Amino acid sequence: MNKACNFPNDLTYREALQRASSFLLAHGQDEEAAYHLLLGLKSWQPSDWFSRQFNQADLGFLTNYQHGLRRMVTDDYPWQYLVGEVFFYQHVFKVSEDCLIPRPETEALVAYLIDHLNPIPKRILDLATGSGVIGLSLKTAWPDSDLVASDISQPALDVAIANADFLDLPAKFYQGDLFQALPSDEEKFDLIVTNPPYISNDERPLMSKSTLKFEPPEALFAKSQGLAIYIDIAQVLDKYLAADGLFVAEIGYQQGPVLVDLFTQAYPQAKIWLRQDFAGLDRNLFVKF
Repeated sequence: MNKACNFPNDLTYREALQRASSFLLAHGQDEEAAYHLLLGLKSWQPSDWFSRQFNQADLGFLTNYQHGLRRMVTDDYPWQYLVGEVFFYQHVFKVSEDCLIPRPETEALVAYLIDHLNPIPKRILDLATGSGVIGLSLKTAWPDSDLVASDISQPALDVAIANADFLDLPAKFYQGDLFQALPSDEEKFDLIVTNPPYISNDERPLMSKSTLKFEPPEALFAKSQGLAIYIDIAQVLDKYLAADGLFVAEIGYQQGPVLVDLFTQAYPQAKIWLRQDFAGLDRNLFVKF
């Protein structure tokens, strides 16, 4: 199939979007990505689109738009990396190939925590923070809380730091492997939240080409059938989670029962439960001390 993407130079933004959507659809791509790519390249909000969609598209935009569309189709390149940012829980966050692209399931977890946690945690730890979207989103909702975040990847941590600076949010960032990144004088936390690597290598055939080609594998895959990070956390969680504290993790949809058993054996007095995602699949583990 022809993967050329050649637009006339006299299009409105609306006409360009229509052509882009058709182009992506014809090549088996998500047509809605054309809209997100357009807004990202123009640095527009949805309100800008509604007021400017019938304006003549500038030639520089059309050139960049077609280049991005071709790369999405030819290379399966994510539109989020093309524009370098995503909208996540009411705010724009920078992203790059050094960190994962935030998923709707993660955004739903953040919304759930903000809507349901009472009292508001005073100290928050975001383990394996990546781009920082979880911890920084919580910080925007709870400005009086202290946020600490860690990641084993310094390039990913640099993205999180850039996001904190962009949002003007104070936070402490440490590079290292899980809790080992923390200095010894850090006090215990009221909330520890994490979206760690939890995918088994056996699941590679089920994953999209785009994810496998461009998102960092060290942020996706874990040993021991995807359970290695949770096993490490379970061994030392009580050293870092305060009395009455809450640990929350995003998990693989098949890992729920195994993880409930793992944390129940480690902390038999804790209250442990699972929360399901949009599809009714186990997606979050809660451990309440």
